[in-house]
Amino acid sequence: MSRTSRRSASTGKASNADPVDAAIAVLRDGDLLIASFNQSDDDVRAFMKRPWVMTSSDSSPGHPRAYGTFAQKYAQYVVKEHVISMAQFINSSSALTADTLGLVQRGHLRPGYYADVVVFDPTRYAAKATYTQPTLLSERVVAVLVNGVLAVDEGKPTGVGAGVPLLRTPKAGSCGA
Repeated sequence: MSRTSRRSASTGKASNADPVDAAIAVLRDGDLLIASFNQSDDDVRAFMKRPWVMTSSDSSPGHPRAYGTFAQKYAQYVVKEHVISMAQFINSSSALTADTLGLVQRGHLRPGYYADVVVFDPTRYAAKATYTQPTLLSERVVAVLVNGVLAVDEGKPTGVGAGVPLLRTPKAGSCGA
């Protein structure tokens, strides 16, 4: 039983609250970080194949995917399991996301667009972050350009912060419009 489960069970007994309500209260009011593993591997693989599935990270503190989402997706679903192609991986990590969110002049390598580019070694690109060390950088990232400025050079952060907040411009008729 997890620390949260024990706490919510004891909280529920102490207050005669419904166990589900007690668990929600602990999550809402507590200082715990929760990792939920509630999707089957088969479901995740099926989702990966859908043309509308995009890659993102909510960057939750303490979660390894804040630093390793894209590398983990690549290593698991492109290289190891061959669920999606390299082209699908790149599209779902860039163009599809930018287009869906209405991020103007982003997500594509085109003249006049902002140069947000990740260059990685496809033979050894892998997430290193874990639950005990969630801020480890992925290995074999060769270079990163943010707004055309080198942010990672030869695998090492340059310390230059060229990122800017991106405002969403929803398409007319979309659910965000």
